[in-house]
This record gives sequence, structure tokens and C-alpha cells, in this order.
Amino acid sequence: MKKLINYSLLFVIAVLSISCTKDSSSPSLVGKWSFTADGTKGTGSTIVWTPISSNACDIQNYTEFVSNGTVSGQSYYTNSTGACVLYVDPTPTSSSETWLRSGDDIVITTSDFTVTPTQVDTVKAHIVSLTDSELILQFYDFTTNTNLIDVYYKLSRR
Repeated sequence: MKKLINYSLLFVIAVLSISCTKDSSSPSLVGKWSFTADGTKGTGSTIVWTPISSNACDIQNYTEFVSNGTVSGQSYYTNSTGACVLYVDPTPTSSSETWLRSGDDIVITTSDFTVTPTQVDTVKAHIVSLTDSELILQFYDFTTNTNLIDVYYKLSRR
């Protein structure tokens, strides 16, 4: 009888340990992301993807969503001798970018301090899917940021 109780307790503990998992949190936007493809649905229901250039410089580019709400990144270009060169902003304090997530939408705001009054532009995108390794965005119209349009970007976490 004692063995039966011990086996029963072990079985209950095993079942509870299997069924009780940690609460899974949704993946975070925070981190470095590289654009891998852009796409459209056209008249269909499936996104047709076009890979972004596989140029050695282009694949080094990334955008970083920083936890403090700022956006940063690095952009490379091919110079006249064919070398891959990091673009360095000659006036890095002339603008700033911030991001804010609201539900399944993300708004990126760029402020240009070189003009008076400061010019502020916003881009709004809908998060179609987000995993630890991939982000798919669908953009809102670039004028009013109110209607989703047939413009998609696929990004991969670096």
C-alpha cells in the first residue's frame, strides 16, 4: 500500500510539473533587426516577398529598437572604389528617432532639428507577426497613418 501511495504521489508530481509551465511572454521588439525582404499581396491573399539586396554592404545594415524608446542603427554603402563603408552622420545631433508600441502597432517618430520649427515625421506600422527571430510589418498610409496599405517588410533579428 505504501508503494502505491509513493507511486501515486510521483505520478501526480510528474503530471503537475509537466502541465505547469512558465508564463510565456510575447517576444520583444527591443534589439537589432535587419531588413531581409519587402512584399505585397497585390490581388491575392499571400504576401509575395522580394529579398532585399544580398550586397555585402546592405546585409550589414540594421535598425535597433532600444529599450529606452530610441531608434538607432548602422547603414553601410559601397564607395567609388567598391569598398563597403559605414555611413557616419556628419551632424548626429541634427535629428532623433523614437519608437512607441501600442498593442500591435508601432509608431516611429523622426525629429529634424536642422529646420525651424523642428520637422516631425511619423511612420506607423502594424505588427503582422513577431517571433524571437522574425518581425513582419505592414505599413499604414504615409500621409495620414490611418489606413493599412499593401506594403510589408520582413526583418530578422541579428
